[in-house]
Amino acid sequence: MGRNKHKKKLQTEQFSKTDVQKKSSRLTIVVGLLIVCAVFLFLSWQHISDPFIRVSEDTNGSNGLAAYNLTQYGFKSLKAGIYGSVLKNPADAFGSFYTHHPFGFVLPTVLTYKLWGVSEMTTRLGPLLLSFLGLIAFYIAMLVIFESPLVAVFTSLSLAILPGFVYYGKHFDMQPPALAFMLISYLFFLLNEKKPKSAYAWLFLLSIASGGFVAWFYYFMPISIWIFIAFFKKGQSSPKRKLMLVAIPIILLVAFSLNILQFKTLNGPTASKDLQGAFALRSSSQTLGPWSARLFEVAKWNFSLAFLIFGIIGICAYIVVRKKHSSLQYLYPLFITPLLNMAVFRQWSTHPFGLIFFLPLIAAATGILYFLLLEHVHIKNLSRTGGKIVLALCILGVGWYASSNQLAFFYDKFLIWGPQDIRVIKEIKPQIKDGSLCLGQNPSGIGYGSIIQWYTNTKLSYSPDCLKKETTRGALIFHPAMGDFFAKEAAAFEEVGLKPVGCADTICLLSRIKTKK
Repeated sequence: MGRNKHKKKLQTEQFSKTDVQKKSSRLTIVVGLLIVCAVFLFLSWQHISDPFIRVSEDTNGSNGLAAYNLTQYGFKSLKAGIYGSVLKNPADAFGSFYTHHPFGFVLPTVLTYKLWGVSEMTTRLGPLLLSFLGLIAFYIAMLVIFESPLVAVFTSLSLAILPGFVYYGKHFDMQPPALAFMLISYLFFLLNEKKPKSAYAWLFLLSIASGGFVAWFYYFMPISIWIFIAFFKKGQSSPKRKLMLVAIPIILLVAFSLNILQFKTLNGPTASKDLQGAFALRSSSQTLGPWSARLFEVAKWNFSLAFLIFGIIGICAYIVVRKKHSSLQYLYPLFITPLLNMAVFRQWSTHPFGLIFFLPLIAAATGILYFLLLEHVHIKNLSRTGGKIVLALCILGVGWYASSNQLAFFYDKFLIWGPQDIRVIKEIKPQIKDGSLCLGQNPSGIGYGSIIQWYTNTKLSYSPDCLKKETTRGALIFHPAMGDFFAKEAAAFEEVGLKPVGCADTICLLSRIKTKK
């Protein structure tokens, strides 16, 4: 009798300890998530209302115009077309339209425009919200893989402070939404693998159906997951394996076909040529030497040199320890996805944001270092957890310092024009009408025109065609001191009666002077 009471007492104490441990673990997970979210929001909210003056922010203008059109005229009127030359009432719509991409990435900004109006902040807020959701999905995914709240926190913090994730995470282009949907699909896949439930499987397939209308880049994640299930999955077979192997390509094919159908509806028979030309440009082969050098430069911009080194070390460690820790095999899709993207879109990868899909890989590879340090490596003379946490904080601290310097470069030096240029554009807005303002040529290929149209809500004409039009009353050209090309163009404008009014940081305003008869 006494033995039974003692046994029950021990069981009660064990259950009590287990319950406390579970509550403690849940609290750690929630607090960790709050810390990760707070750090990312603190970093990304900075400069959110700045004018569009930095590298790659011409997309804020062009895609902002598309969102503005959808906000003004509705999805039905425009046939959900953010681009296309056959929009209904095309004379009323702003922007230079083309048909290359699915329309889904514009929707969050359409929502922020409707709720809070059109501004620099609301333009950036749409993609920022999706990046925020992607970070949460990444955090939960790291919890599932590493099975350690502490490792998940450190790994997710590494992603949250990567310069490319902070800077480009709020850029209004298709890359941040594509990355967010990749991470959401990846999370549902992991949950279905680790905790098989029909709900997770169907949520995963639903996320693919949604992501297929966000961006072409998204397709590489479900393709990578399909490759992993078919060829790399070791041990127990994937839950609903046959369903996944059949459903993933079917869903992607249907989404792809519907996108093409929309393009043809908007642009008619020219849609196929337009898409083929865009793909040919972005996938064009590059000379290996200059291409590699450019990728290294872009990597330093997006990751910082410190995290690039941590990531490479983590990948090397992964190769050594992956067989000992079976859960690490689930990182494969994060490895395969950016490599496929880079292999297909070789030219596109050289853009300043061209390695954005490597960001989760670099963070996860750094996470392997945290995982080995905090969970599996014995270090003499260090406490079981305290000393190791200090070392992990040192790694994170070095990364934070390097990322801060890189972000300062993005915000202070990565400029396409200056704040005074935007001031001039805002000042002339009340004085111009559609087609009355001409923009000088820009050999760099940057979409200055879309930024000007976003700020002025008027259509531009472009040099040299505008030189022949009497309707051209004013012009914005790049400063003649920038080179012979711009000096010659300034002279051409003056010859047709457009005289200098003044110059800002990089642009000069010209106005037509009426001559006496």
